Amino acid sequence: MPDDIADAPLPEEARTPAGIRVDKLLAKIGLAPSVTEAVRRIKAGAVEINGEKVRDLVLPDPPAELVIQVGKNWRRVRL
Repeated sequence: MPDDIADAPLPEEARTPAGIRVDKLLAKIGLAPSVTEAVRRIKAGAVEINGEKVRDLVLPDPPAELVIQVGKNWRRVRL
């Protein structure tokens, strides 16, 4: 994990009653060019949050801090 991970605020568009929409989160914080591409990256297994591969589009009970990796790009999101 790099020492200089950029921080990003949690976009309101990613928050739902069911939890955090990972595809919308990736698109809004710049780790994917679009929601569609974010879904492709999730399905391909290229997305990790807090060291674990993401398989679902919704994080139902997210922790207070998300360290997100997509390929060689990283972001830290605090809820």
